[in-house]
Amino acid sequence: MDPVDPVASAPLAPGPRPATGAALTRLRRLLLREVIPARHRRGAALVVVLLTVAIMTTVIIDFVFQTRVQLHMVVNQRDEVRAYYLAKSGLDLARLALGFQKQVNALSGGNMNIQIWQYLNQFMGAFNAAKVDLPVASVDLSAVAGLGGMKGAFEVEVEPEDGKINLNAFVNPVSDRGRLETIARLTFLMSPGEYKEMFENKDDKGNYNDIPEVIASIIDWIDPDSDLTTMTGDFQYTPTGAGQESSRYRDIGGKIEPRNAKLDTLEELHRIKGVGDDFYESFADSMTIYSGSKVNVNTANEQLLAVLICSHLANPQDPLCSDPFNMLELAALVSTIVQWQNLRRSILLMTPFPTKESFKSFLTTGYPAFNIFIPKPPVLDWGKLLKDIEVRAPGVYRIKAEGRIGRTTKTLIAVIDLNKKGKLYYWREF
Repeated sequence: MDPVDPVASAPLAPGPRPATGAALTRLRRLLLREVIPARHRRGAALVVVLLTVAIMTTVIIDFVFQTRVQLHMVVNQRDEVRAYYLAKSGLDLARLALGFQKQVNALSGGNMNIQIWQYLNQFMGAFNAAKVDLPVASVDLSAVAGLGGMKGAFEVEVEPEDGKINLNAFVNPVSDRGRLETIARLTFLMSPGEYKEMFENKDDKGNYNDIPEVIASIIDWIDPDSDLTTMTGDFQYTPTGAGQESSRYRDIGGKIEPRNAKLDTLEELHRIKGVGDDFYESFADSMTIYSGSKVNVNTANEQLLAVLICSHLANPQDPLCSDPFNMLELAALVSTIVQWQNLRRSILLMTPFPTKESFKSFLTTGYPAFNIFIPKPPVLDWGKLLKDIEVRAPGVYRIKAEGRIGRTTKTLIAVIDLNKKGKLYYWREF
């Protein structure tokens, strides 16, 4: 009999029972739960990455855009500074050149009547492009040290203020000759038929402002008294004592009080009743607020020349100025004078009328040597006219200088008085 193996004969230890079908199903579901979330986590990471890339792209694009904007702003500011100093250089050069007028007068003995301001526009090219454009030829100055070779350019315009209609003459007494002449000149300035609608139609407030009313309003704004001014006839405007000057502005709903002092700028005219943009655009070039009552026939524009002729007719009823149908004749006469001014100044580089007698001679016969004729010379009070005109170099100038670099421009405007050692009356930057 074989011996019994104690290990083999020992009872089996209790253990897990074989899995049933239900248990297998639960096990499979458990395994599936563990696998599916893992797959979902991989998809979420991709979405996060895409969102991150999109956000970073937006941030970078905005950063690049802001950087470019700031760069352009810096470039514009740099160019504005350059343009400003280009304009200032042109203005200072003009002031420097004009300052030599007295020396020129002394060297010429006062007989040649050489006026520097007429030549500044031609010679400014020497500093811009090292070149001077003369009517007969162009002079190259590129070999001269300090001329040309700069970035950008500047342009300078010099306009004399002398001889324009001085509105600040209204601070003078009622009987003052300068004040009476100013009234007469303003009347002739506004009288041509082309301005008829301006003074016969209602303004934007529904009011009528004819020539007498507009001139009276200007007088009341400037004169030192507070009495209302009206027209009495023959260009006579006097304080009437019929009311306060401010009453002019009550019907337009304003609480405006007249200045009762000299104008500081010509733009102040916009505050005066009856003066609108159309008035300013039409007449501002013929007006000034600076001293000088005589009309300078070398610098006067067409409006001032027409006023000069019409206010010095030997016969005040001369149809040359009183008959609307003869306005073309007056316009042709004035145009001929301006043509001669431009020819002498720009082509011949000479003063148009070096003496008062030369102006009288031109209005009488023209200048046949250049085929310029006066078909019908005006009949003028020559004694009075020769007293009221000026041919010498002006003393007060308006200088406009524009600096330009690329697309950036800066403009400076100054008014100086050479009679008072270059005193600065006005300064504007834009």
